[in-house]
This record gives sequence, C-alpha cells and structure tokens, in this order.
Amino acid sequence: MILAALIAASLISTAEHPLQPKIDRYLEQASHWEGRLSSRPMPENVGGWKAAAPSRTDYLKIVAGQVRALRKYQKPDGDLPDPVDGRTQFSPPCYAHSVATLAASGFDTDPQLLESGMRAMDFSVNCLAQGLSAFRDKHPDFYTYPVMLALEQFEKVAPKEKLAAWRKELALINPAKTYVAYGGAGNNWTLVHTAG
Repeated sequence: MILAALIAASLISTAEHPLQPKIDRYLEQASHWEGRLSSRPMPENVGGWKAAAPSRTDYLKIVAGQVRALRKYQKPDGDLPDPVDGRTQFSPPCYAHSVATLAASGFDTDPQLLESGMRAMDFSVNCLAQGLSAFRDKHPDFYTYPVMLALEQFEKVAPKEKLAAWRKELALINPAKTYVAYGGAGNNWTLVHTAG
C-alpha cells in the first residue's frame, strides 16, 4: 500500500523522490513478471529462484494433502474441530468444498472420501439452517461462501436426493438469525456472507 502510494507520487511529481532508485528497481522487476511494461522474456532464474508455474494437478495435490491431514479429525456428525484448540470456526464448509473439488475433478474419487465431504456439507448446511445458536464458535458468516462453492462441485458427484436435501435446508436460512454481522456495521464478515 505504501509502496503503491510512493510509486504513484513518483509518477506524478517532476521532483526526484528520495526512494526513486528503489521504485525504479521495483518497476523494472515488475515488468519482467507482468510482461506489461517490457517485452523482455521472463528470466528463468532470478537470484537463485525459478519461476513457478503450478499446474491444475499441482493445486489438487496440495488440496488432497490438506484433506488427508484434516480428515482424521472429523467427528461422526461431520464437524471438523481444530485438533489443537478444539474450535471449529469454518473448517467444515471449507473441507466440504475441498473434497467436492477433488471428487468433481476426478483427482480423488474415493467413495469414503466423498462420504466424508458430504458429512461435512451436512453439518455446515444444517448449522446455517438452524441459525446462530447452532454455531459453537460463532463463525456462520464464513460458512455460506464455501458451502455454495461446495454445492456447485457436489452437483457433479453427489446423489440427487442429497443435493435436494441441502437446497431445502439452505432455503431455511434467515440472515437476521444466522449471521453475526447481519444488519450491523459493514466489515469483512458482511462481505463474506453476502458473497455466499
């Protein structure tokens, strides 16, 4: 933020900015990466670092590793409390979305994993439908967005009856009784539940 302001100031002013050499170096390096300010090709090796170009499979491998790490902590009802502090916050809907993505992409179609993801989705949707009182850690505002992303992916792999049950429960959401930040001063909580 500060760097952006300094760059903007340096572009407007005719006087040399005290940090002009650093700004110039930043702009030159940025041109290599963005390709917008320079037609020079991106360097293969900058300061011992190589440019990464993660593939779709690379991302799915990371997601699969995170799912494997969390799955062992899942409760029978689908909840996924933190193994250290016991808080749930918004891990169940994020886990559901991750599992749904792995299954829908064909990366991991293990039926037991899919069932585990659907249990996390059941838990998440049920909490949203019940309202704020269902949330031990009072983070419902962060559930809706990953639940909706999970629903989109589960549409490709979950049974139609399960999808219908989730949609029925989601229709019960009463924002005034579900979200912590509903109707109050705007903050990132409001943005996240509204995006969902």
